[in-house]
Amino acid sequence: MRLIVSHLWNSGAAAKHELIGPHEFDLQDASMLGEIRQINAGLEAAVARDIAAEGGSALAQQIDGAASTDAQDIAKLIFLSSLSTATNPVLGLSRSEILGDLAAPERDVVTLRGVFDRLRSDAWYLHVSRDGKLFFKNVENLKAKVATYARNKLREQREKELRERLGDMFKVTTRAAYQKIQALPALDQVQLQPDAVTLIVFRPADDSFRAIEEFYKNQPYKNRVCFLTGAAKAYDTVLERAAELSAVRTIIGEMHQEGVRESDPQYLEATEIQTKLEGRFYQACRETFTILYYPAKNGLVPVDLDPKYVANDYKGEEQVLGALKECYKYTTEIAADGNFRNRVESKLWPESAKEVAWSAIRQRAASDPSWVWHHPDALDNLKDELVKRDIWREMMGYITRGPFEKPATSVQIQVLSRDNETGQATLRIRPQNGDTVYMETKGAATVSSKKLEEYDIKKIKDLKLSFLCVDSKGAHDTGEPVSWTNAIFIKHRFYQEGTKRKCELKALPDGKIRFTTDGSGVETSGVPYVKPFEIPADCRVILAVAEGDGVKSPAVNIPAPQGKVDPATTIDRARAAVWKRGFKRDSTGETYQFLEAAKKYGAELGGVTVIIAKETRWIQLTTPDEVFHAVQHFEHGADLLKEFIPEGVLSIDIGSLKFDSGQQLLDMVADLKTELKEGEVRQ
Repeated sequence: MRLIVSHLWNSGAAAKHELIGPHEFDLQDASMLGEIRQINAGLEAAVARDIAAEGGSALAQQIDGAASTDAQDIAKLIFLSSLSTATNPVLGLSRSEILGDLAAPERDVVTLRGVFDRLRSDAWYLHVSRDGKLFFKNVENLKAKVATYARNKLREQREKELRERLGDMFKVTTRAAYQKIQALPALDQVQLQPDAVTLIVFRPADDSFRAIEEFYKNQPYKNRVCFLTGAAKAYDTVLERAAELSAVRTIIGEMHQEGVRESDPQYLEATEIQTKLEGRFYQACRETFTILYYPAKNGLVPVDLDPKYVANDYKGEEQVLGALKECYKYTTEIAADGNFRNRVESKLWPESAKEVAWSAIRQRAASDPSWVWHHPDALDNLKDELVKRDIWREMMGYITRGPFEKPATSVQIQVLSRDNETGQATLRIRPQNGDTVYMETKGAATVSSKKLEEYDIKKIKDLKLSFLCVDSKGAHDTGEPVSWTNAIFIKHRFYQEGTKRKCELKALPDGKIRFTTDGSGVETSGVPYVKPFEIPADCRVILAVAEGDGVKSPAVNIPAPQGKVDPATTIDRARAAVWKRGFKRDSTGETYQFLEAAKKYGAELGGVTVIIAKETRWIQLTTPDEVFHAVQHFEHGADLLKEFIPEGVLSIDIGSLKFDSGQQLLDMVADLKTELKEGEVRQ
């Protein structure tokens, strides 16, 4: 303090001071500097870099300039609070303490906030303690460390960082403007593709455009590239910013390896520095990459690009797309019913050609620099839509454009359903390019054939049909008759007739059957099927095929049942018998048919339920299981029920049948085309 007072008196500065503070010392004064060295000689680097140096090169001197001493006063005050070399010293001052010490008449303390921030941001040796106090240390802080690391980055490392950042800034997301990005490539390594636009971010240099133009003029796909570059003088700045970003990332990586927690003040400071450096980097990119070259009829055309960096997001693809739209190189008008089709046909279609390979259209879009850009799927989507509308037609990779001759008439035939019991098919007939349809069952249809009044035809049993469509208005020529062929399939069932087991075959909807029972081929050894036949004892499989009107069914393999017909061999044909098997018939016709068959063989019925029903109305007649009645009683009962509900549906459930002899039972089994099972018959 003696030296401070002496200096103020001798220099005449005392006349301007009402108060003497500890910061009123001159670090360039030899006696003062010597005194400080005796206290702590380890902060000389901090003094020279951040506080005071000959020629005014220190940071605080540069902040102040000639009009102020605020930065130097703050720095010197912090410097004095950093000199202690005691064990576990109390070092540094808080901002409020510094303001309290510096407050004096004629000092504007409001302006000190900006000075604080500048010192805090740029000083190399200024540190912050855990309780927020500022102090100088003989170790560079994070900012200085970043600057040191950045200074040691080679040009290749700086460009690697820049390349990665540019790739992220202009990454392909929507694929609208371009589909590939190459940042800072060697042009002789770039291969353009016919189906993708490549954005090349090129190194700014004095001869950048000459190199770009030389590359461009030798490319076959001239409409598949654009270049982003800028002024050469700004490129070194953006490389410097890239080096700083790489440096701070390296420092944060070291912290992770050392296990520094993310809540640690030093880690938080590092992330804060990274955020600020990213802002400086993107600002440098904005000032560097400002010219976009796109292909046009007369060569590459420049357009200014004003990239935006908003909310920590740099949407490069979106900004390139916007620039291309402004210069009409990119269009979003790609609808099939707009001008896009006309532009394709007039610009990309070979002159006077009606048919062209679709690959040639795409090739011309890639090589003609005057062709406007659009979404990469636009051409294929246009083709698919126009083909669907029959404005274009596609065959074997070739596209033909209309107008086309009106198509001849035809018939569309749809099989709606097929009845597996009868083989009958339900068809829907749709006239194509006409309004009248004729059908023929024998040969080809003509206008003399049967005219269809409606186009839903049900229960077709014919094996072959022919249809002819005619346009009564004469707008379409009459096409050829359309043939339809039904399908034949074979049904079978096994049943018992006395002690014999028989097989019944049926071709649906029609056809003649040939079959074998010895495993030999039907085509060479098959015999015509006339009626149900007895299955030989050694038969393992029945082979059958049906054919009719030139239509043949698939061959079927029917495994033959094995073993004897045991239940029938134990039945006494002279004694009465009860057949314990349930039968169910759900329609009026089937009910009367079963009653007629039972009456024919003298059967009595037990456990019977006869129901007549219509919607919510019904009447039921029921008999016990072990009480049997003649069929005539049930016929009479059914007739009586129908008097109550004449329009109702009659159904019957039967629990068992009783016969006067076993022979009558066996005859009905044969009539029903079924077999007796073990335990069903009681005598």
